[in-house]
Amino acid sequence: MTSDTLQRSKAIKSRRSYRLPKGRCLTMEESSRLLSCHRGQHPVVDERDRAVLTLMLGCGLRRDEVC
Repeated sequence: MTSDTLQRSKAIKSRRSYRLPKGRCLTMEESSRLLSCHRGQHPVVDERDRAVLTLMLGCGLRRDEVC
């Protein structure tokens, strides 16, 4: 590598990265309130949502991992 190439490569600015803010764990009370929530309009949809939430809470999955 020539000195000119080296100087040009050093002049390239690095990309800034950032971390997503850390989440938090739900308390047992929040989890039970979330599972007991029923909208009542469509029983099949309520059962599906409850199954997804139960899987999410039981496996410790994050929102993005469920999506």
